Amino acid sequence: MIPTLLPLLDAPVAGTPPGWNLHFEVIAPLIIIEGLYLWAVATMQRRSPETQRLSENSVILFTLGILVIYISVGTPLDELSDHFLLSAHMLQHMLLSIVASALLLLGLPGWLLRPLALRRSVFPFAYVLTRPFVAFALFNLTLVFVHLPAAMSLELAHEHTVHLAAHLLLITTGMLMWWPVLGSVPELPRLSYGLQLVYLFVQSFVPAVLTAFIIFTGTTLYHEYVNFPRLFGLSAIDDQRIGGLIMKLGGGAILWAAGTMIFFIWFNKEEREEPPMPPPPPVLEWEDVNDELVRMGLTNEKGT
Repeated sequence: MIPTLLPLLDAPVAGTPPGWNLHFEVIAPLIIIEGLYLWAVATMQRRSPETQRLSENSVILFTLGILVIYISVGTPLDELSDHFLLSAHMLQHMLLSIVASALLLLGLPGWLLRPLALRRSVFPFAYVLTRPFVAFALFNLTLVFVHLPAAMSLELAHEHTVHLAAHLLLITTGMLMWWPVLGSVPELPRLSYGLQLVYLFVQSFVPAVLTAFIIFTGTTLYHEYVNFPRLFGLSAIDDQRIGGLIMKLGGGAILWAAGTMIFFIWFNKEEREEPPMPPPPPVLEWEDVNDELVRMGLTNEKGT
């Protein structure tokens, strides 16, 4: 059943949407992370400006990643997810695991990560964790685990510990999931363009198993949200279905959009690298043929 905006199920207790509050416990760490990032790239660039050039796009993308994290956990979306709507919780997790993780990774140049990644104590672990199968498995197992009803209950009961750990796991494993497509360290290579498309195609369908169960089950899986005040006239079961649709359609759309961009990048690269067509052979005129026969003594100038 497609969820309606005017559900007939349940008789929810009306609630008031949360207002906007400044969460300094969220703002302060994000400002520190952004400041450390800018300091690190500026310091390393000054040491070797020829080999460690920084694109303005990298700074913009990393900053956008920080902004997405703030929108997820520092705005009324966080209050909605923790005390009102499961659909808001699903949106929050999708932003952290798929959007913010990709933007952060795009904003980290390879020369910034390489000194850390190539340390003897780090490289073996980094190499294993960024392999496509391992990264894929870790991300999807995390995605399933944090959305189990028991895990969700712990997250809601312990917002500043368990829930924070779940968010960090989603961002970290999300960056690992994107690495085979967006990684920037040559020693931890990406997949080829063709395999990137296959990888994203499979990734877009695996979470559908989880979301399909959330959408089409006839009962509410997350009992805390049954007792929360209802907003916008949504029943608990329809709120759950909308949450599943957000994860399925929203996450799938982002992955398919990334795949489309990769396809066009691949196509343009192949077109640029395609060798030029050889020039057509010259068209021989009869005069040229006759002159060659005369030179070889096979005929006279009259062609006899």
